[in-house]
Amino acid sequence: MLDQIGDPLALKRGRLLFHEQGCVACHAPIDDSIGGKVGSGSVPLGDYSTKYTLGSLTTFLNDPVAVRPCGRMPKVVASAAEARDIPTYLLQDVVLVPGEALIRRRV
Repeated sequence: MLDQIGDPLALKRGRLLFHEQGCVACHAPIDDSIGGKVGSGSVPLGDYSTKYTLGSLTTFLNDPVAVRPCGRMPKVVASAAEARDIPTYLLQDVVLVPGEALIRRRV
């Protein structure tokens, strides 16, 4: 089962996956405190929160060749959960939700 939007555990898993599954082989690391082999031609991802949604990045990571047929981006995730955890980490500023106690519904 996939985690809910804003799950802090998904963020932690996504952070590790980004730095350990090969993302940093092509993309600049976001957090230098985590290891991972950084490629020599590594480039930053830019402001992806203005270009992508959690759903669009999840879809892309599940099947990158379907979105970009050139095949330059390999599939680096092993499951749908991993495909959602990495975007949760990348988009943490827009998908993490404060604790339920802080959210109030106006009636």
